[in-house]
Amino acid sequence: MLLRTLAATAFLSTAALAANAQTAPRFCAVPVKDGAPTEKDINQAWRMLTKVLLLPGVPRPLIYAANRGGAWTIDETRAFVPFGGEFPSNFLWDRFIRDPDTRRILGVSNAAGLFALDPGETQFKKLYAADGKPLKHPTSASFIPRLKGFVISDSNGLFLLNRAGELSALPVSDRFILGTPSRTFDLPAFGGLLVNGSGNAATALPFAVIRFDDGQVARGPALERDDSISKVEVAPNGTLMLSGNNKTYTMEIDPRPTGQIEQGQSFEIDGERKLVRRDRLEAPSIGKTFRIERRNGLYEMQGDVRRGIALPFDVSKEPIEQAAELPESKAVLIFTPNAIYALDADNNVSEVAGSRSVGKVQLQQPNGIIPVRNEMIVLGANALFLVLDTRFAGEAACRAAN
Repeated sequence: MLLRTLAATAFLSTAALAANAQTAPRFCAVPVKDGAPTEKDINQAWRMLTKVLLLPGVPRPLIYAANRGGAWTIDETRAFVPFGGEFPSNFLWDRFIRDPDTRRILGVSNAAGLFALDPGETQFKKLYAADGKPLKHPTSASFIPRLKGFVISDSNGLFLLNRAGELSALPVSDRFILGTPSRTFDLPAFGGLLVNGSGNAATALPFAVIRFDDGQVARGPALERDDSISKVEVAPNGTLMLSGNNKTYTMEIDPRPTGQIEQGQSFEIDGERKLVRRDRLEAPSIGKTFRIERRNGLYEMQGDVRRGIALPFDVSKEPIEQAAELPESKAVLIFTPNAIYALDADNNVSEVAGSRSVGKVQLQQPNGIIPVRNEMIVLGANALFLVLDTRFAGEAACRAAN
């Protein structure tokens, strides 16, 4: 009899565990430790996220908080802590460029010099100081695949940082024509670099320069005052199209490239936030496009046909404010004033556990997904939160927080 009772108890316990596993929510929202604003943030959580950079392969986001100052991160314990190290430090002037093969990330500070973050590391190490030996004020860098290194733009000229960490000056045939470089763009079709240049005189206009790989330089068009080149393309006819902040300039180079034209690539890590549209969302991870109607509902678009998605809430009382994709999870997060919901590839929608404590904000709530960890940074009404997927973070992380 005792054995039967024990066996029955074991069976019931196993069945209960199985039932709990089936009903346990996959996603949860957890508060970031020390993620509430302080007086230094004027008690406003959004000021803690002035600028967010997600460095590829690095499981810590880089977060600039303008009012409290400095660089911050959300570490592996999900705490808001200083990023650490001498760099990064300035959200306006810090620049980040990656080597796609070695995965090294180069940091550029015009006041402090060059820094590197290699795979497996969480802090930048200094490579070269901005002390005039040879760098004085490095403003930017570009990774050039055929040169197997980073080209640095500095007030002392152009420099190449190779994969061994060696820094050398790039020779130019005429330093006066080059001027003071501030940014470079790769031109593989011409075997050269397009350079943003400027003269020393206060009245001098900025200009474009090409430096060919053999060191020869040729002056291009003058730009409007205070303008600079932000994008370079080679048109099908071989004409260079230089996009400035105010207008587009053209430049002719002979001989023109023939055949298929190879465009230069950018490996700069962009820290600007991508705006979340409130009326439409592309979700390539699940192969779907959605139309969002704030008080009418969510619809899957199939060409010109739209299919309504069954929602576990009344949109007339709980309108949809935003939606964002969580690609690695193959899911879409739906933000309302009351909660966050997760939609899967089969259009099943469920409430994210713990999300009712996030609160409503008028600003953009999703602020990027932490690489490796697959955790979405969410701006709440009075604090920072993370949305976790238990398939990545484990169920214990959600149980501990909720």
